[in-house]
Amino acid sequence: MENKKKKKARKLSSLILLLLITIVMLTTSTYAWFTANKTVTINSIDVNVATSSGLQISTDATNWKTVISNADITGAAYAGVNNQFPTLLAPVSTTNTLNATSKLLDFYSGTVTSNTGGDFILTSSLLSEANGTTGNYVAFDIYLRTDAEGPIYLTTSSNVTATTGHDDNGLKNASRVAFVQRGNATADTVAATLQALTAQAGITTGTTEVIWEPNYDIHTTYGITQAATYYGYTGATTLTATGAAAVTYYGVKAPIVDSDDVLLSAANQTAHASQFSQVTTVTTPATPTAYTQIFQLQKGVTKIRVYLWVEGQDVDCENNASGGYISYNIALSQNSGN
Repeated sequence: MENKKKKKARKLSSLILLLLITIVMLTTSTYAWFTANKTVTINSIDVNVATSSGLQISTDATNWKTVISNADITGAAYAGVNNQFPTLLAPVSTTNTLNATSKLLDFYSGTVTSNTGGDFILTSSLLSEANGTTGNYVAFDIYLRTDAEGPIYLTTSSNVTATTGHDDNGLKNASRVAFVQRGNATADTVAATLQALTAQAGITTGTTEVIWEPNYDIHTTYGITQAATYYGYTGATTLTATGAAAVTYYGVKAPIVDSDDVLLSAANQTAHASQFSQVTTVTTPATPTAYTQIFQLQKGVTKIRVYLWVEGQDVDCENNASGGYISYNIALSQNSGN
């Protein structure tokens, strides 16, 4: 009889423990970085980059087109090509600051663990890029050729959307695109020289890096809840499903270890200035009604590194948004659209 009572007590204890674990999972499932499911991914990435108004585009500085897609990016083959195009993505974070040596963006992965007090903390590590299908984000080089120097605009066809035929879980709201100019040369420069351009060689005008934040004005119910619960967006600053103002966020700029004790709710430059910086972005609404200036382009051929990722520090990067299919549509023009 005594043994039966002990067995029942153990079963009850196990059930209570399971219930407590379930409650914890439910009450913390809206943190950024997909805390409750670290293995979630984006299952399909569609990329289309189009040009107009005298702009020509290439992925190898040899074959010039007006539109490039996944096949052009993954098919680029030349000495030194470094197009990272994984079949799966995971949240990462970066800032506007370029690496002093490479003159490219540094990206950091994020892992959510807990400290001795049971609070959720963020750790991160610097990622590397490699040509092929591995990695947590997309990175590839394009070449833009023009006979006229001037501003480049994102047309109203530029957007990041849920892929047609698949559910929209709001992950597109945490997506980002960056453009980093790697170098410029005259239009008659041989392809091998253009391909080898790095560290802003020949760039004399404009900002060399810019981050584009599409869909800044829309949020899912889960994203709104996360912003209010953990980031203080309440009262007059409460986010709305549509027509919302851009949300300030802080990108990761240095590795974070357990001993740094970076609470998810304090992952910002005020609390941890050495690991985070506020990110400035060029924003567009979910439904653009006007062209948006994105960067300045010099005459000749400019090599540009393009990055596509899901920003882990975005309030919309939460568990309910994980998984899914995303299409990145980038349409560039020298015409302002007016």
